[in-house]
Amino acid sequence: MTRKWAFVFWSSLNIVINLLLIRPFNQGEVIFSNLLLIGITLVLLSTFSRVVDNSWFKLEFVLLITLTILSIIRMLYRINIISGLLAIIVALIAFITITVILLVGIARWKSISKN
Repeated sequence: MTRKWAFVFWSSLNIVINLLLIRPFNQGEVIFSNLLLIGITLVLLSTFSRVVDNSWFKLEFVLLITLTILSIIRMLYRINIISGLLAIIVALIAFITITVILLVGIARWKSISKN
């Protein structure tokens, strides 16, 4: 039960932050990236119900937390609380994390399909 609440919490936080980035904190940017992150969050949330007891859950959960942290950093950058350099460093770390998660997911998928 704790897993479900944690996943719903991070999903809700990501959706709320991206909705805030669409309207109140929008500084003339295109809103497609916010809608894309909301869509990714909803896809992760819908697939969660099928993989609670699977090892894929850990990958999706780390991906969701990474997306939420990226959204928080984007919001803080837009309201000028953090510098551009810090935002770039966090974005690069998140990019590396997402790349590693995808590579691990592909490796697990290939090992499962071989068996």
